[in-house]
Amino acid sequence: MNLETLKVQQNRNNPKRSTKQFFLTVDSQLAKESNIGVQEMVNGCMCCVLVGQMKLALQELKDKYNPDRIIIETSGSAFPAPIAWQIREMEAEGFTLDSIITVVDCENFSGYEDTSYTAKLQAQYTDVILLNKHELVNERQLDSVLDAINVLNTDTPKWRV
Repeated sequence: MNLETLKVQQNRNNPKRSTKQFFLTVDSQLAKESNIGVQEMVNGCMCCVLVGQMKLALQELKDKYNPDRIIIETSGSAFPAPIAWQIREMEAEGFTLDSIITVVDCENFSGYEDTSYTAKLQAQYTDVILLNKHELVNERQLDSVLDAINVLNTDTPKWRV
């Protein structure tokens, strides 16, 4: 599966909040083809700056569009726990945290692997790790990526996508 072939169900109403301009361009095209609304946050990272304001933003999104699902995409260095905690605090308003997904770019992972405390926290606070661009690397490179990821998290399922 890749972004070119990914199709979202036509009958879903899934606004997506994105903090990355690069992905917004690709995602906007997918959203247009799939009748999905995309809303970009340009005034800061949700994890660092806007976590206190997220409740109002999500409530406004719910009131305006009544989506079946809201997908929050953060930067690769984001720590998802504060966002997850705030969503869990909003359960009374009808919000449910479904899952936290980490995407690893296998082709560009070499040189970016990080075993810092923050990276370990991020890796532990995920429900599934998706291995993207695995088909672009050889088995040895893929094994190196998996070894580095397993240093951070051995228990979470890892799927090739």
